[in-house]
Amino acid sequence: MPTNRRRYAILFLQLLSSVGCQLVVNVKNNGGDIYRENINANTTQDTVSLEFRKADGTLATQFIDGRNEVQVFKVVILPEEERGQTLIQTMCFVSRFAKSEFISSDAMSKLRQKNPSAVRHPEETRPNEILPMDLVLNVASSHLLSPHIATLCADATETTYMADNDLRLLSQILNRDYQSLQGATHSAPLDGGVSCQAQFDLSQPCLCHYDLCVGWYPCGLKYCRGKDSANRVVSYRCGIKTCSKCRSFEFFVRRKSLCIWDEPEFSFESEANAFPETNRVSLPSKSDAAPLPNTVAKQGLEQDNKLQGISNASATKTIGGGNQPVVKMSEAINNFQGQEIPASNKPNVLGKSSHLDDDEDGE
Repeated sequence: MPTNRRRYAILFLQLLSSVGCQLVVNVKNNGGDIYRENINANTTQDTVSLEFRKADGTLATQFIDGRNEVQVFKVVILPEEERGQTLIQTMCFVSRFAKSEFISSDAMSKLRQKNPSAVRHPEETRPNEILPMDLVLNVASSHLLSPHIATLCADATETTYMADNDLRLLSQILNRDYQSLQGATHSAPLDGGVSCQAQFDLSQPCLCHYDLCVGWYPCGLKYCRGKDSANRVVSYRCGIKTCSKCRSFEFFVRRKSLCIWDEPEFSFESEANAFPETNRVSLPSKSDAAPLPNTVAKQGLEQDNKLQGISNASATKTIGGGNQPVVKMSEAINNFQGQEIPASNKPNVLGKSSHLDDDEDGE
């Protein structure tokens, strides 16, 4: 019996460590909209998912498979009944994931949030990105790229897109033959097609655009230097840098009715105005966020926006996030010097980590 209990205890701890609890973040963009993001980290599978709901009801998900360097953007779009639509539309956009774009699942699992009701603001607005998707991925064969795509995009068997350039890069990263990966896709060329904005016949094919902005996410780690009890200089992770980013996906649709939003008179509210950086992408026109109840928003704005940062605590505890420069470090490190290491001098080996507090959010 003791042996069985020990086995069950080990399995229970493994389950806890693999789940890496949920972080709920209240985000305010530059347009004044407040919405919630749900972020989950799974350290066992090395995955991170970020999910939020837009004002028009669209459910958006950014899923990162760090092990295979693949990321998937999934959108579930509700039908516009006034335009004769009755079915929910699901699309997935698969691309190569650069590890510098998002912090690791391990770092995510160690974040703490002191004030869950605080409203977060990104420190940096990254340039808008245009992503031409000239391939349609066969979801049944998507395990060649990532074991998670088939589950995530089960409802997008004919609308899972990716770029040939990314397919070539992933063939090198995954050490797989490009021809075998290409066999899991079919071409959906973008050259010479008519834009859906200029196509008025709902039964005709066209080139569709879908714009998606992620208003807040941990895009990097901050490193600090201090002295330990033996008066030795140590370097360690002491916080996170946060960003926002908009992407515009371009892809082929068999008929205009599958891209009903890509019309000037039926466009979303401009997300580019919410996160201004460049004029490169013409972004949509409904707010990217469903407003929180006034009591929640008010409470979050009035509270100090402090973050208790990355520590050596177990990954089984609740994860959290923050987005402002580090100003105070834990007194657990003696004679702390309070210097942040420039990005170019980030050490490969991290020293002792500690709790931290962030500045109050600026408006």
